[in-house]
Amino acid sequence: MELTLQITQVVATLIAAAGLLLSALEIIRRTRKEKRLEQVQRLVERLQTPELRDIYHEVERGEFRFPFDDPHKEKKIDALLGEFDLVGNLYRNGLIEFRELELFAYQLLVVYQNPSIRKYLRAVQDTLEASRQTNPGSRLIRPVAAYQDACEELEKKYGEVQAWRRH
Repeated sequence: MELTLQITQVVATLIAAAGLLLSALEIIRRTRKEKRLEQVQRLVERLQTPELRDIYHEVERGEFRFPFDDPHKEKKIDALLGEFDLVGNLYRNGLIEFRELELFAYQLLVVYQNPSIRKYLRAVQDTLEASRQTNPGSRLIRPVAAYQDACEELEKKYGEVQAWRRH
């Protein structure tokens, strides 16, 4: 009888502990989700600044050209690519998931697939490689690598943005 009572107490304690553990895991999951949503909200706000919005729309309309006709455009395009690289880094480091990355798919791919942007990124890469040849100890860096990697994943699912516009 006493052994049965002790077993019942142990089982009840284990059930209570399991319930607490499940509650704690749910709180952690909800907190992570809230943090991801906050990250996405901050990204959206950052991408809506007039300067970034204007240069993005120029790329989207096909008006952006490289080489630059305006020296200030390089700073603007670098700022836009930097923000997109931040999105890619957040995804790469698991701070946002693919479904959050997909919220930016159209904007990321419009810029990534633009021929002038590709030309610009190749020119930056060539400059980095030339600099590495004159400074052999330097590391070869792929410009906005996290952004490019994220876009490659998005392209696997969505393909060319031009195809979206035809439908």
